[in-house]
Amino acid sequence: MSAAALNAIWRRISRDPSAIAAYSLATVLALAFILQLYPLSFLAGSGLFFEQKDAPQHVSGWLFYLHDSWHFPLLQTTRLNHPDGVNIAFTDSIPLAALVFKLFAAWLPAQFHYFGLWHALALLSQALAAVLLMRALGVRHLAGCLAAAGFALTWPSLLWRFEHTALMTHGVILTALALYFMGRSGQWRSRRVSAAFIALSVAGLLIHPYLLAFSYAMFIVFLAEQAFAGAGWRKQVPALTTSVLVLMGAGVVFGYVGNGTQSFGFGSYSMNLSAPFCGGRFYSCVSATAEQPFKAFHFFDATGGQYEGYNYLGLGLILLVPCALWRGRNALLNVLRRFPVLCCAMLLLTLYALSNKVYFNGHELFSYPLPAFADKLTGTFRASGRFFWIVGYLILFATLATLLKKPSPRMFALVAFALALQWVDVQPMRAHNTATTSLPGKQELAQWATVLQDTQKVFLYPAFGCRENDPRFYLFFQRLAAHYDTLLDTGYIARPNLNCAANAQSFDMPFVAQQLYVMPREELKNPLAVPLGFRTAISQGACVTQQDALLCRADADAAYWRRSGLTGMTPLTDDFSRQVFSAAQLPTQVGVVDGDRLVPKPAQQEGFLSFGPYLRLHPGRYRVRLRYVSNADLTQQVGRWDIMANRSAKPALMWGGGSLVGTRGAVREIESVFSADDSAALVEIRTYLMATGDLQLLTIALEPAP
Repeated sequence: MSAAALNAIWRRISRDPSAIAAYSLATVLALAFILQLYPLSFLAGSGLFFEQKDAPQHVSGWLFYLHDSWHFPLLQTTRLNHPDGVNIAFTDSIPLAALVFKLFAAWLPAQFHYFGLWHALALLSQALAAVLLMRALGVRHLAGCLAAAGFALTWPSLLWRFEHTALMTHGVILTALALYFMGRSGQWRSRRVSAAFIALSVAGLLIHPYLLAFSYAMFIVFLAEQAFAGAGWRKQVPALTTSVLVLMGAGVVFGYVGNGTQSFGFGSYSMNLSAPFCGGRFYSCVSATAEQPFKAFHFFDATGGQYEGYNYLGLGLILLVPCALWRGRNALLNVLRRFPVLCCAMLLLTLYALSNKVYFNGHELFSYPLPAFADKLTGTFRASGRFFWIVGYLILFATLATLLKKPSPRMFALVAFALALQWVDVQPMRAHNTATTSLPGKQELAQWATVLQDTQKVFLYPAFGCRENDPRFYLFFQRLAAHYDTLLDTGYIARPNLNCAANAQSFDMPFVAQQLYVMPREELKNPLAVPLGFRTAISQGACVTQQDALLCRADADAAYWRRSGLTGMTPLTDDFSRQVFSAAQLPTQVGVVDGDRLVPKPAQQEGFLSFGPYLRLHPGRYRVRLRYVSNADLTQQVGRWDIMANRSAKPALMWGGGSLVGTRGAVREIESVFSADDSAALVEIRTYLMATGDLQLLTIALEPAP
């Protein structure tokens, strides 16, 4: 290509185009990226992506909401977590989209959802907001628009969040930064910027509360900067007051007020100090022998939750930052003087992202206690690692603006090379996203049509949040109930607030016809913890096991289940009235197994001959039967036994016990009745060998007592 042609190209991309041209270019670039990244089937809402991990929670929350009538607050549905209901903000169902599409419920296709489309919208808004921010920073030529949109679309933390659709809407963050700089530079009047910030904050609240935190934080920074710049604090009060009233009103109308929003995880869901510098294709913070679940992305997760703090800047940006610092070295102090509140805010956000337990790779560098008043903040925004997102974006766009504000062929060539490097650096992530969204769905819900067609409600035991069961159990049946427009009594809901004891007791009542009762099959390993309703239904032949679940209907029998069309079923009629533990099944401290009994080790003095089996019992009365042998005389005490209830974070309780005396070699059975009143307690029955005793344990049996 001739020098004249190159000069012509440079003149074209370095000139200041109209806003329409800039945003049109960003739109074309975003659409090309979307089509390269996602298959059309995914954008249409089909595929395995929507059937696994957290996506079923998001989709089912919307379907329950779609099939429900309007309630107040506007985001409430009573079809999930019935009858109390739940706000779909706690299913991460993107309430803003749900409100819009619910208006057209009568015209929507069956099983329609918008989550594939939202991925496209998130990337499109990302590119458009990048151009808006770049223009707000004073870079208006096409080269700057291309660089801004290109880096924004390949931003690592954006691509990393693709499995959480709502949190992919990083365009809100870029727009908040753009509004700040438009207001500070005088491109927009302060009143207009404030109105836009308030609208953006409400939109952020209705997409995901973390986006509200980012946008509103930038609004506060803007007001503070205006006050320090000479406008005074009094002029900021009306905008601040209006924003508080609007957000409080939105909280009431949409149901964010009054819901429990705090949970654990602060300090775990944090950012590692090494996170900005590794996580792409070329450089790894992880050694070859390190055991962590994200080796393909080369970042260090020191807590098991630092995937929430994935904040890799990308090798392209890492290359550009030193160049920008050198190019803008004379203006650094002026930046600190012009934007003091912004700089302080970014520092505080970084510290919050690191949390009060600071790690570098796998090493905890230091930790410090937080005051009690911080609990509400850290409990609400527990995934602190996300708060570096806005800091990372500011670094990116400040770097691009510094290098590209004055059109220069050399700077554009440098940025173009860095963008190409960034594209290659995130290639594993792009490939992972494309491969994941290309997988076809299992279509596993169709076989449930016969069972669900006349089912009025699905009951899951235990309720979500009451036990550490596999979340996939709840997600599957939540997806199933939503698909067939059936009520569900619980569900995979963020930060549930339940009365677990009352919920467990409800399953002691007789089961009702046309209702499906479901329990994880794993619970059958501890039959005495199974509620009475399930035990009765099992004894009546109304239950089957299917894959990992126990299914019961009061109006079902073997013939019903054969007609149901479900695959992999096994009828269940086991007698759960008694559970016997042989000596070999029980842990021991001082014993060994000898045939059918547990006997003391040679020369053993004293200690626990047996303990365990750490059963969780459904509240009620139980009888324990203990069979043992001792060669000692009938009057000699050889040991003792007890029933202990081990409670988490509480002192253990003794629910019964007594002495063990000699049997002159005969088998003796002792029994005792006790009441179990704490379903969370782990029950163990212990036998203790005394120093002068002879004790041989045969079996321990438990059964419900009348």
